[in-house]
Amino acid sequence: MVGVDQVNRFHSTFRSFGNQGVDPIEWERHFLNYHVSEWLSEGDGVLQFFSHDGKRYSLVLVHVPSRGFVLQYDCRDLSLQKTVSCKYAVSDQSQLSCFEEVADGLIYPTGCILPPSTAWVAVKGFLIHPTLPSNDVEWIADQDIPWPESQRES
Repeated sequence: MVGVDQVNRFHSTFRSFGNQGVDPIEWERHFLNYHVSEWLSEGDGVLQFFSHDGKRYSLVLVHVPSRGFVLQYDCRDLSLQKTVSCKYAVSDQSQLSCFEEVADGLIYPTGCILPPSTAWVAVKGFLIHPTLPSNDVEWIADQDIPWPESQRES
């Protein structure tokens, strides 16, 4: 169970999932009883945690219909307005150099599309310990992905 003081520092862009809260029990069914139509209706979103030390931890969930999710975890120092780290959850290392459009022009490595049950492990980890990416899922740093030139940030 998430403590009351932590709930006050979380933010979710999801309209209905999790009853607009961060209790893992409220989120679990959306992954373990995955329904494409439910996710298409809800859309992609971000879970954020604002820590007392001025950092924002975010978990971006991009839905890939009938396949799962791309999860991006990042930490941003709000006082410096600088991203400290950015990582993606990995499902298949051998597919990290293969890219596909998963949503409205967004291109991600095929090896970063996780099935719903695996994505749930990472989401649950974030809801419980938002300042650390889940150790139960493999992660790769953004700069270690061989992004196509058109996707590289300048």
